[in-house]
Amino acid sequence: MEWTESKTHELIEYWQSCPCLFDIRSDDYHNRVVKNRAWDELSKKFATTGMYATVNSSVSYFYCVYIVSVDGCQQRGPLAE
Repeated sequence: MEWTESKTHELIEYWQSCPCLFDIRSDDYHNRVVKNRAWDELSKKFATTGMYATVNSSVSYFYCVYIVSVDGCQQRGPLAE
């Protein structure tokens, strides 16, 4: 599976529809069951065999871009180290 612009937009739209994956103000953000279910659905929808790492790194990249666009250079969340 190759990442096309269309697939990238689909991934962004799906990810944005799951605030439990990125919105720390969401009650579900801290609910591991809901969060794991969302990750599972995302990986089923966009991943084929051997593509999970690509989907995961794409989501991490979009999360980082989102944080920078919202908070400037301040990083927080699962990507902050």
